[in-house]
Amino acid sequence: FVGTGSKAVTALIPAFLGAGIAISGALAMKPSLRAIFAHIALVLGALGFLAGLGRGMMTWMKVGLTLPVIEQLLMGVLCAIYVFLCIQSFRAARKARQG
Repeated sequence: FVGTGSKAVTALIPAFLGAGIAISGALAMKPSLRAIFAHIALVLGALGFLAGLGRGMMTWMKVGLTLPVIEQLLMGVLCAIYVFLCIQSFRAARKARQG
C-alpha cells in the first residue's frame, strides 16, 4: 500500500474477488458462455458473502467493532445482495424460457 510500508496480500482479497466477479461478468456477455460464467460469478459472490460475514463476525467477537471489521461485514453484506440479485435474475431467465 502506498506510503504505509504494509505488504499484506490478504488486504487485497476483496479486490481479487471483485476482479473475478468482473471477469466472469464480462465473459458472460458472450451468449455461448453466459450460463457457466454467470454461475461462476454467483459462486464467487457466495464465497465473498461467507468469507466476509464469517470472518467479520469472528473478528468482531475477538477485538470489537473496528474499521477493518466493518469493512469485512460490508463486503459480506454487499456479496449477499449480489447473490440475491443473481438468484432473482436466474429465476426470471428460467421463467422467460418456459413461458
